[in-house]
Amino acid sequence: MDLLLFDVDGTLTESAQPLTKTMIDMLKKLSAKHILCLVSGGRYQKIISQICKENECLFKYIFAENGCVVYEDGQLIDMKSIKDELEEWEIQDIVHTILDYIIKVKIPFKRGKFIDFRTAMLYISPTGGDITLEERAEFSKYDEEQNVRKKMIEYLETSLCFKYDLEIKLGGQIGICLHTRGWDKSLALEHLNIGRYRNTYFFGDRCSKDGNDYPLFIQKNIRGFEVTGPRHLKNILETFL
Repeated sequence: MDLLLFDVDGTLTESAQPLTKTMIDMLKKLSAKHILCLVSGGRYQKIISQICKENECLFKYIFAENGCVVYEDGQLIDMKSIKDELEEWEIQDIVHTILDYIIKVKIPFKRGKFIDFRTAMLYISPTGGDITLEERAEFSKYDEEQNVRKKMIEYLETSLCFKYDLEIKLGGQIGICLHTRGWDKSLALEHLNIGRYRNTYFFGDRCSKDGNDYPLFIQKNIRGFEVTGPRHLKNILETFL
């Protein structure tokens, strides 16, 4: 039996979209032969909204927020909070620094919810999270050409990360993940005895060094697959049936 670890946005689903029926059917077939887990930067509630509650049983573990919020067989078993790592004045300094940068950056459009303060991380979006799917796609294309998020990461690394011992990575289609150093997706391995399995595989779309899938993708005892989206993933998964 193999262990299959999946990122969600951009891997199992299109960004911020639900699982398709085709992917659900594929996962049901895989779960009969292998152990499946999710490892996402998103909130648990958002993950459930994408996979649907009735499909949660397909996954032995759901590692939300990079594995800082852990569900096993649908039950919460572990949680880390960034508020336990930082003082309130430090959090406010971080928020002010981020917003000050976003105010000054020039991009095609800005909406609302520039910072999503999650349990274990801050998810930052230069456009704001309240954008339409069309705007999301437009910004993604613009970002590929202009490196908006990569430039923001460079700035925040020098202004915040060294100061407060934080890490920052690309996350999803429009955002950046900021969290305590070490709170990356490799945290999932603390709960997984991967030696029990014949092979362990990880599938993600942000596997470059500045992406939030990188810490799992580079593990020596895990075979990583970098995918371009659900359709690409489905083609790979056909070989596991």
